[in-house]
Amino acid sequence: MKILLASDCYTYQINGVSRVVRSLSRGLCAMGHDVRVLAPANSFKSFRNGADYYIKSVPALYYKGERFSLNLWDPLIRELTEWEPDIIHLHSEGGVALLTDRIRKKTGTPLVETVHTNYPCYIFGEKWDTPPARVIARAVGGFVYKRADCIIAPSERVRSFPYIEPLESRTTVIPNGIDPEYWKQPVSGEERASLFNSLRFVDNGHTMITVSRLGKEKHIQEILKALPRIAAKMPDIQFVIVGDGPIKGKLEALCKSLCIAEHVRFAGMISPERVRSYLSMGDVFVSASNCEVHSIAYLEAMACGLPLAVKEDLSIRGVVENGKHGFVFRDGDELVSSVLRILLDGGLRERMRENAFLAAEAFSEKKCVERTEALYTEVLSQMMKVGHYEERHD
Repeated sequence: MKILLASDCYTYQINGVSRVVRSLSRGLCAMGHDVRVLAPANSFKSFRNGADYYIKSVPALYYKGERFSLNLWDPLIRELTEWEPDIIHLHSEGGVALLTDRIRKKTGTPLVETVHTNYPCYIFGEKWDTPPARVIARAVGGFVYKRADCIIAPSERVRSFPYIEPLESRTTVIPNGIDPEYWKQPVSGEERASLFNSLRFVDNGHTMITVSRLGKEKHIQEILKALPRIAAKMPDIQFVIVGDGPIKGKLEALCKSLCIAEHVRFAGMISPERVRSYLSMGDVFVSASNCEVHSIAYLEAMACGLPLAVKEDLSIRGVVENGKHGFVFRDGDELVSSVLRILLDGGLRERMRENAFLAAEAFSEKKCVERTEALYTEVLSQMMKVGHYEERHD
């Protein structure tokens, strides 16, 4: 099967969407499929790197750090059109969606689209679920997603999104997947020591860590505001923030105003290959985000054996079992108590660590890829039945 994966987030960005696309590409290739990936380049220059097609782009004005490409007549788009994919799997709603639209119009290829982001949450903030916001989201989402022959929801929560509700009949739930065996691999003591030294921290068993885009929707400021109370009970507490984003400066300023700069280190953007090493530094993974769809970062932390302290949200149902491999908090007080319980009770932390390993097994990359491949086959079969698509490779 010839499969085109398309995303506005790929190798030049470190986030959950880019990791899902890489995982899916790797898994489908291992199953013998011909897979190519379409994404914006990180400059105004198009190029091809093996099976990865990067189209020249400009910085997106709507969100810092994103890039936007609208070069519909790029020679690489023409090359992908002539390749005639059997399936296009879109992982974005931005500029790359318009690029795939051009390919689809020329080839008639069926489209599968995965919902990775709760966009109303990004746009409207805490008011994203109010009636006016839902009306707007429903109208815009219906326009954006109606082109898809099938929609993949990584979690049941997505079905409740106002822009997916009208299209629920063509929506299938397939949870994101990771490779648990990869994340279980131990990191050498020397490498861990080197990371602690580079951040001017010590390996004291009291290290909180998060891997996240530094955007306001991730609510990292809630963790920072709780940190003084944690430090009052645990003076040697350490917090490592891995990632970058538009509010990094504001978070650094908040650390200074709260007088907690000595407890916090910003590791910045790192390569995907180094995420496991940084997670090995942590004793508890923390997140106050309430805009997740199906967090890859949570799954990776669990597979590394990290207990979780995460904010209550529909997206974690079926992922985080409160009290088993982590704690689910609702406010700052519960965040403080959750972190302290995990860090002060070695026995509890070890039990949660073992349970986290086991819980991560349910979200294997292999299962995700197999279910996605089966969906592709089903979509192609349905399209041929109704006469909208002819098999090209008789």
